[in-house]
Amino acid sequence: MDNLDTLSSDGENAVKFVRNGEEAELELENKELMFKFCSIGCMGKEVVACFDSKGSDSLRRGGCNPGQCEFRAGVSKVGGSSFLWFTSGKFMTEITDPNGICATATMAFPYALVSSTLTDKFPSCEPLKHDGNVVKLYVHQAPPGCPFYVENAKKWTPPSTTPAQNSSDLSETNQTTSKSSEASTTLWIGIGVGIFIFLIVVIGFGYCCYRTQIQKKPLCGKKKDVQQTAFIPEASKKANVVKEKTADEEQNLQKKQLL
Repeated sequence: MDNLDTLSSDGENAVKFVRNGEEAELELENKELMFKFCSIGCMGKEVVACFDSKGSDSLRRGGCNPGQCEFRAGVSKVGGSSFLWFTSGKFMTEITDPNGICATATMAFPYALVSSTLTDKFPSCEPLKHDGNVVKLYVHQAPPGCPFYVENAKKWTPPSTTPAQNSSDLSETNQTTSKSSEASTTLWIGIGVGIFIFLIVVIGFGYCCYRTQIQKKPLCGKKKDVQQTAFIPEASKKANVVKEKTADEEQNLQKKQLL
């Protein structure tokens, strides 16, 4: 289906099939399945396609599966003349234009509606449609350089299977999302505040430990030096007392000698 070539022909949309094995779901703009086939590049070749139909018999089904109907077209040379045909040589027209000719066939029951160039109409089926005007098509044969077209059609894309939500559901969803967002924001704010308080406690505790250690340490020197320094004033006092006693004793001794 992805190998389809969409093109414009005379202002109308058409889908071009160029290879075997393609499958396509086509949306019909005019509610009609119309095939177009041209003789250029198709001498001695034929194209074959099957489409789902409402009912078919062995004649209309051709080489297709049950529940399908066949479209077949080709170009043949009979005697000295070339002919474009649908279904078989019974439904053909002579090619007199050196540039070739094109013909169309609209699938319908019991007979297809063909362009005026063909000598007769041929048996066909009513296409089975779904999703309005969508038809399933299977390409069994499309030789290189010999394409065929489905006129007034475009490739159909299935609609999305996601159920549509009504306004109340959307409102509830938005409210739930808003509440969830607010709860998440509050949670992160609480986590941030908790981390900040924890850092304050850790920093305060560290500072207190630091101050305690500072107060326990001496201001300068070793502990023994400080203790020794503290005893110096007391030793000086004792020395002074000894000196004063010695001076008094000398004065008393001198007085005794004079007497």
